Order: sequence, then structure tokens, then C-alpha cells
Amino acid sequence: MSIYLVFHVSLLKPYVPDEFKERKKVPPLLEFLDSLNSDPGFEVEEILDKWLYYRKPHDLIKWKGYPFYKAT
Repeated sequence: MSIYLVFHVSLLKPYVPDEFKERKKVPPLLEFLDSLNSDPGFEVEEILDKWLYYRKPHDLIKWKGYPFYKAT
């Protein structure tokens, strides 16, 4: 898949301001990602297995504080 950095001027549209000024703005992506990183969530205890599935690497992970049968 190719992404082109050049586009035709006919694809441009004029800016239309937001009609709903009282609507809460969606936080930027970086703030969202930082909020995810602040909560550690699951912690890896051990990588049990590695394999390729359709040429993509996959891991079997044992999570800290969880039993072996909950490994994903």
C-alpha cells in the first residue's frame, strides 16, 4: 500500500467551524496514549512460547499474578 504526500487542489474543502461550541472536545491522541501508559495494567511474568502464524510472530505470555491457564 502506498501513501502519497501529494494531492490535487480539487480535494481541498473550506474550513467549517464547529456548530456545537458547548460540546466537549475529544482529547488529542497523544494525551489518550499517555493515559493508557500511566496505568500499568498487566505485567509480563514470562514468555512461554513463540511461533509464526501466517508469517506473523505470536507469543504465549504468562501474566504476573494470574494462573497459568490464563496465559494468552
